[in-house]
Amino acid sequence: PILTDFEKWRTLSVPITLSYFGDTGLFGSDGVGFIFSARNSDSSGGLEPWKLTFSGTTPSVSRIANVRSGDDSSDPQDFTLYNGRVYFSAETDDFGRELYSTDGNSVILSMDVLRGTGSGNPFDLTVVGSTLYFIGVTDIVGGNRQVEIVAFTGTQSTISVNAPGS
Repeated sequence: PILTDFEKWRTLSVPITLSYFGDTGLFGSDGVGFIFSARNSDSSGGLEPWKLTFSGTTPSVSRIANVRSGDDSSDPQDFTLYNGRVYFSAETDDFGRELYSTDGNSVILSMDVLRGTGSGNPFDLTVVGSTLYFIGVTDIVGGNRQVEIVAFTGTQSTISVNAPGS
């Protein structure tokens, strides 16, 4: 019941991409929380990462960061827990759509997949063992985007996968 009535807090509009991260230590001793993208209920600011935490049974909702300043959305997507942080893709004017992470209190750019203002467009974030994998654009050669599987362990490494006959 309390999870369905976000307007009760008068903080958010409709939340999207709700992801549960309980029992991770990410949210303090209670260890219960959700990270999701939403915008302010007054429509100021765009879609940004938010968190819902509980102290006992009392909920608390707050925006983690305004990743893309102003009223534009960073549109965070693909929230995935890896090495004690939640990784996701988000978009800014300076870097395009790239890989970001949060500890639940602040957000950092974790990897500029396609260096510069072009978008690396990381998606399908998946953890296997001790590595975070995703698909992303790592280079543009002759106008063609190099789409590769990226293995992230704190630094970038890529696994090239070419379609048969290419």
